[in-house]
Amino acid sequence: MHDSTDRPLAVLRTESVEILRLAEVTFAMTDLEGESFTSAESWRRAHEEYWTPFVEELRTQTNDPAWALTDATLVVFETFTLVERLAAADEGRYPVVELTVQASDDEIAASELYELDTVGIEELSTSGDDVVLRAGFASDDAAAEAERWIWANHPHWTPRFEVIVGDDWLDAWREHFAPVQVGSLLIVPDWDGASAATADGSVGLTRVLLDPKRAWGTGAHASTALVLGALQSRLVTLAGARVLDVGCGSGVLAIAALLLGASTAHGIDIDRTAIAVTMENARRN
Repeated sequence: MHDSTDRPLAVLRTESVEILRLAEVTFAMTDLEGESFTSAESWRRAHEEYWTPFVEELRTQTNDPAWALTDATLVVFETFTLVERLAAADEGRYPVVELTVQASDDEIAASELYELDTVGIEELSTSGDDVVLRAGFASDDAAAEAERWIWANHPHWTPRFEVIVGDDWLDAWREHFAPVQVGSLLIVPDWDGASAATADGSVGLTRVLLDPKRAWGTGAHASTALVLGALQSRLVTLAGARVLDVGCGSGVLAIAALLLGASTAHGIDIDRTAIAVTMENARRN
C-alpha cells in the first residue's frame, strides 16, 4: 500500500476479491469493516451517500447523462490482512476525517468528533449553509473508526478518511491571521514585517507581538478573547500580581498579563513546542 506520493506504507495480503451488485453485499461482509454497521442496508446507505457528490463527474466520465448508483451497480469488495507496517507509515503523516455539515450542526458535529477522540478540529471552508470540518486523529485506526461511526450515525455528513502527507498545511493559517483587538490590547502577527505594517492606527493600544507558530493561541479564539477581556476588567487587579498560565500555548495570556501590570507570569504546558514558542514571544515583547 502506497500513499499519494507513492511512498510505501505497508505490506498487505489480499484475502478475497469479489465483484458483485451493490444489493448483494451481505451483513457478514460489512461486519468485517470494524463492526460499525448494524446491517447490510446501513452499509449500502453509507456507500450511496459517499458517492452522491461524485455522480455528476461520473456521468461525464461514462458519457451517460442518466448514470445513477443503483442496487445493480457493480462494486468491488476486497478483504485483506496487514503483513507489515513500514517505518514510512508514521513519518509526516496526519490521519484526518473531513465532513460537511450544515452551519447549524457545527457545534454538534464538533462535540461528536471530540467524543470520538479527535486531537483537534479545523474549519476548512463555508459554502452557503454548509461547513467543512477536518478532524485530526492520533492514528489511522482511530480516524477510520471515527469515519465508520459517523457513516453509521450521521451519513448525511458524508465523512471521508484520508491521510495528509507533509506538514506545510499546518502553517496555512498564517494567511488569515490579522491583528486582533480586545479592549486596550492589540494582538499583532509578528513575522515577515507584519508587525511593522500594523504600527499605524494602534496609538493608545498595548501591542502584543505574536508568532504562535504551531502552538495554540492567536487571541482570535473566543475562549482566549474572553480571558484577555477578563484581564482588563475591574474584577481583576493585575498590578503586582503573580500570574499562572496553565496550558500556555503561544504565551499570549501570560505576556498580556505582564504588559498590563502583573509582576510575574509562569507558563506551563505539556507541549514542548508551546514552551519554546512562549519563550520566543516573551522575548519579542
